[in-house]
Amino acid sequence: PDVPVRLGAALDLLEAEEERTPFGDHVLGHLYDELENEARGLPDRERAMAAWRRSAENGHGDAAVSLARALRDRGAEGDAAEAARLLGDGVSQQNSLTAALVLSRMHRGGSLDGDWELETTDLDGLRCARALDALREGVQQAWDAAGLGFGVSDAVSAARASWETPSLMGSLRAATF
Repeated sequence: PDVPVRLGAALDLLEAEEERTPFGDHVLGHLYDELENEARGLPDRERAMAAWRRSAENGHGDAAVSLARALRDRGAEGDAAEAARLLGDGVSQQNSLTAALVLSRMHRGGSLDGDWELETTDLDGLRCARALDALREGVQQAWDAAGLGFGVSDAVSAARASWETPSLMGSLRAATF
């Protein structure tokens, strides 16, 4: 019985802030989307999306994922493309595995099918391949970002350099990883 009162207080606090942080806007979006309060006209997906958009524009990667999911669910003209752009940015710029997972699910579910894909004989296979590519890219991006100088692309570059330059083999053998 105490939870709705506390969520209402959190909503009051966040709405009263003149300059919210991106995280504050992200939380506010979830309150607008989930809180049931008829007097305030909640839940309200459009207000939630506006809060998530502000947060995403200010660099909060999780808000971009929340906005992309809402766009996917709304399904208006252009929403799937905007959601895919937001998620792609989340993967490449924020190293978000959550963005990669949602993007993968959109590919798998057919939300991002183009007209030419209707001509394929193996639509399910194409969707699976694209979903898998989105996951691979997300994992690769997160891996590369996890430790500067210790990502997979760094290892591939070092291996290629050692293969092409025999004098580097000795120093690579001596290196401890």
